[in-house]
Amino acid sequence: MEQLITSYGADFTTFNEIIKRKSFLVTGGAALAAYLEQEGVEYNFKPDRMDIFALEQYIDDIEELSSFLIAQGFTLVHKLGDQGYTDESYISEFSKNGKYIQIIGVDYIHLKQYILDVFDLSVCITWWDGDKGVFETLDPERTRRKEMYVMGSSLENPEVHLNLRVDLYVARGFTLVNLPRPIINYADPRTDTIVKDVNTAWQTITVYDVISLEEHNIKDFLLASPNNILLKSGERYYAFDCYALIKYMNSKPCYINERFRNICETPLNHCIPKEAVDIIRYADFTVYELRTAYTVIDYKGETRTLYNFHCYTMSQWINMDKGIVIPAPIERPIRHSRRRQREIQLVRQEQRNTSMVSQISSLIHILLDGPVVLFNILLNPVATFGAMYE
Repeated sequence: MEQLITSYGADFTTFNEIIKRKSFLVTGGAALAAYLEQEGVEYNFKPDRMDIFALEQYIDDIEELSSFLIAQGFTLVHKLGDQGYTDESYISEFSKNGKYIQIIGVDYIHLKQYILDVFDLSVCITWWDGDKGVFETLDPERTRRKEMYVMGSSLENPEVHLNLRVDLYVARGFTLVNLPRPIINYADPRTDTIVKDVNTAWQTITVYDVISLEEHNIKDFLLASPNNILLKSGERYYAFDCYALIKYMNSKPCYINERFRNICETPLNHCIPKEAVDIIRYADFTVYELRTAYTVIDYKGETRTLYNFHCYTMSQWINMDKGIVIPAPIERPIRHSRRRQREIQLVRQEQRNTSMVSQISSLIHILLDGPVVLFNILLNPVATFGAMYE
């Protein structure tokens, strides 16, 4: 940060004391360049414009920063009210030696949340944390790989200038990638874990891509994209793009019989709980291990194996720590609706009634035929009992 502020011709110490207040946030392209510099990532652009967002209700802080810039030799180029990022915002722009600093006032509660809501490109959501004394960014791993994606709010409401913005950062050396999975809790810092890990034994493992039918080195495959994940079955590792795997499993429900529900099938024909799809989509694990739970007989009379679904972050897997487990579905009793239960009761009652009628009918025949049989015995016992009387 000191190098950045000095390059703009301002005193860093005083500037940083003002900026550390909660009412300011240095962000945008200048902060991005400084972040890449901080992380040792090469870049080919030097922004001549610095954006400083300010909570407009803190007018005294804004005036102090403006006075400081003027005292440092900056010139107030223009001041725009009721324009800019929101209807309530205003922009004061200062210039010195061909470089510009913009103070953008916004009517918002939290500035970091504000840039998260309105910025269009992920790499631009980078800011200076005065308390920690470092630059931070929304997605460290992708930003260090110089990958960017269009934020969800911009995808829902695309603006005309978005393509120009994308083209600008592509020219600056960034690659446009798909919007990452919406991770609920926290991201697995797999890149940091892999790079820092000194154990090289696992890094020689070969993984097999079932879809492309290719083999990869496990380390290279995992570092290539945060969407790359592993399924481990037995002693073998299988490589997947998470989106391709989710799409496949959503299209491949696994029907065992009516006592088993919410099961899906992997491309390897493993029957696993349907919750596994949600885990892959909304949690960020790297290795998923399939462990046999038990076998069942399906509706075809064939034996099927159900698996427990074990989920590990990169660190948990390398250190053989316990991850989380999604247990295989259990056999459930057949439950019918009340209407169906009533239909079943009526059928059973009808069956009982039919059986009872049949028994009564048989009894009547016996009673009616009894005198005839007795008469025949009395009339001709030899013919009736045969050799008993010989």
